[in-house]
Amino acid sequence: MTECQYFKINQHILKLQDQLLLYQGSHKKYYGKVGKLIINFDENCCAPTQEQRYTFEGDDFFLMMSLEEIERELPFFLPISS
Repeated sequence: MTECQYFKINQHILKLQDQLLLYQGSHKKYYGKVGKLIINFDENCCAPTQEQRYTFEGDDFFLMMSLEEIERELPFFLPISS
């Protein structure tokens, strides 16, 4: 993935980060769950790498995704209007 792809995805998630989202994607375990998207940094203590991960978190669940996964699943996180 290129830096541009990370930037584009991150900008989109930053716009959604304070909103409650309804998930309607392919992960059946999480379908219909309501939570928030969060950008995480996964620092590897044993190798010189740092990767970004994305989580969808709610009161009783936690789904971690790679850039490829969030890019595929992002259209299925629908904002809940208050």
